[in-house]
Amino acid sequence: MSPPMICPSLKLCGRLNAFQKVMLHWSELHPYNAAHVYKIAGPLRLEALTEALDEAYRFNGIGAVEIEDDGVRYHHEPDDVPEIPVFQGGEDPEGVLAAQLTRELNRPFDRPRCQPLRYSVIDAGPSVHYVAATYDHWV
Repeated sequence: MSPPMICPSLKLCGRLNAFQKVMLHWSELHPYNAAHVYKIAGPLRLEALTEALDEAYRFNGIGAVEIEDDGVRYHHEPDDVPEIPVFQGGEDPEGVLAAQLTRELNRPFDRPRCQPLRYSVIDAGPSVHYVAATYDHWV
């Protein structure tokens, strides 16, 4: 991918490389998403998690991405962290996590404009929780 440039609209812009274009085509058949899961010791502190993500979003300029009509260019601009749903793990937190990951990996991201990162949390009790980050793989 060519280096990002500042467009006249002051949005960060770029051109999709060949692999990104192919991944977008694959996504038309089935979502081409990826996920990372973090097992975190200690109680869930959703406010602290959201604040840390907000800081990372601001520092790194993370935000919404839009594919241009030509299907070759994109632009993005800083945005807020999307809402983070919390699921109770109950008796089977790993099962709840697996079900949530299945939903997220199979749920398409909006086009042409989307927030390319989604988060969810599985609260497994007072001593551990899971944070899942699902992303639109072309990004």
